[in-house]
Amino acid sequence: MMTARDAAAMGLINYAVPAEELDAKVAEIAKRILANPRWAVRWTKTAVNLPLREIANRVSDAALAYEALSNATRDRQEAVTAFVERRKPEFKGT
Repeated sequence: MMTARDAAAMGLINYAVPAEELDAKVAEIAKRILANPRWAVRWTKTAVNLPLREIANRVSDAALAYEALSNATRDRQEAVTAFVERRKPEFKGT
């Protein structure tokens, strides 16, 4: 855990402002962005988001696969049974 101020000092984030200054900072940044050509901003945003979407899709695919595997375990059945019986589950790692 670290503070926003520490994260900014390390270069992990661009700005750290007190909550009461947040709206003004957001408005300032938005005004600077809006001063640029609309299509250039849109296409830059699209280009930046492409790899993020690819990563999200891969993670989603993996998550679905692991979820399917998890659903086939005895522990999953124990979880459902324990829930229905309103008791704490006893997992065995199977």
